[in-house]
Amino acid sequence: MHLVDHVGCANDLPDTLPDPDTMPHLLAMDEGEIETLEAMGGFLATLHETNALLVTLNTQVVALSHEFAKAERNLSALSIPFRSTMYEVAMREEKQPRASYATNSPKLA
Repeated sequence: MHLVDHVGCANDLPDTLPDPDTMPHLLAMDEGEIETLEAMGGFLATLHETNALLVTLNTQVVALSHEFAKAERNLSALSIPFRSTMYEVAMREEKQPRASYATNSPKLA
């Protein structure tokens, strides 16, 4: 048993528009319906504009994200030489003799 016996295609559509005399409800629209359709059209136009703006914004965010990733890699690459230099400076300071002063305060271990 087939679940679908017939698949519709473009050839199944009627060749002519419905006759307004036999289907007057298709052409008879009151003012409220027309205003509703105009409001829906305005809403759709605004929605398309918003969508275009979001596409542009998304493209800019993706580009900015790539720039941040590149900057993060560059900072990470600078981190190793910086830490190495700071370690060398700390080691030099430890090797230099420090001046000591005699005081009456107890020495802390």
